[in-house]
Amino acid sequence: MLKLRTADICDSCIDRAIDKDVNPLILQHIKESIEGLRNEFINSNRITSTVKPYPVHVNPERNIKIGDKEVEIVALQKVLFIFFLKNTQGVETKFVCEHQDELFNIYKEIRKSGEKERIIKMFEPEKGAEPSFDSHKSKLNRALINLLGPILAEYYIINKVVIKDSTNLYKINLEEDYINIAPIN
Repeated sequence: MLKLRTADICDSCIDRAIDKDVNPLILQHIKESIEGLRNEFINSNRITSTVKPYPVHVNPERNIKIGDKEVEIVALQKVLFIFFLKNTQGVETKFVCEHQDELFNIYKEIRKSGEKERIIKMFEPEKGAEPSFDSHKSKLNRALINLLGPILAEYYIINKVVIKDSTNLYKINLEEDYINIAPIN
């Protein structure tokens, strides 16, 4: 087993290499290669940890900006994004469908003539019908990654987080201090 954080080869692997009479120069080369990967790993973590999120602003018309970038997504993806911005603590994956009223209220803010059926179909899609919750979530996440890049997007995408045993949450990894949702006029 290779341990990238410590740049070590486990004892059982070294014992096996000795038993099989592996050339010590090969083992040294592997060790140096692992050390090089380890250094890259550590340096990339330092760079990643210096990336700070930009504030998200949702204006009264429900247009979304992250920093100075406009987020151009379809209405149902906006609904999901705003919903999770309002629920930064996360929502248990199996209970997301129970928030249809809250999702519909957000949808009505975006589309005055919005029909609740569009929200319901996200959770009960018929064959060939409306895209599902997972489909909208995936497209939203891809749009955010394309707009912001993979490192910065980690603050904004909807992640599935395992909290214990069979309990999972969907949540956005952004602190509330970075979220500004203006009231509807």
